[in-house]
Amino acid sequence: MEVVDAQGKPLGKVTRLDPWGVEVVRGFFSPREWVIGWHEVLEVSGGTVRVARSDDDLLELATGGLPPILRRGTPPREEPLDPLALDRRGHG
Repeated sequence: MEVVDAQGKPLGKVTRLDPWGVEVVRGFFSPREWVIGWHEVLEVSGGTVRVARSDDDLLELATGGLPPILRRGTPPREEPLDPLALDRRGHG
């Protein structure tokens, strides 16, 4: 089965199905491999699997990076959390 991103750009072919997702491979001489979780599959129709990620996102994941779609900022804290201070106040 062919795998395409959300915009319809070809990503590769399904080479393996696992309980947690789909393995996709593109290329022959220097293949690229991705594992796409089932939660990222948007639809399967007419022999094509459409996924929520773009080609660039998958390549960044494959090289050990974190694509913008998965990045989340951490809100700043007013003061550091002190578990002992919580115990002294009787909350904990």
